[in-house]
Amino acid sequence: ELKDTYTLSIRTLEECVKKIINCMGMQACERSDKIPEGKASHALYLAGVYRGGHDVLVRAKMA
Repeated sequence: ELKDTYTLSIRTLEECVKKIINCMGMQACERSDKIPEGKASHALYLAGVYRGGHDVLVRAKMA
């Protein structure tokens, strides 16, 4: 398990979700790529194969 915190200069949660998915090159799980209207924070779940062929799960919390 690896845990880290980053600060991103992105204006909306929707834009942040799209950029993280694109950067990681993984698939969203449990429809977490859809943000309910009016939410001020969100958790994005991704699954896929990362560098070196490692299966990974990602949880990205945004506020």
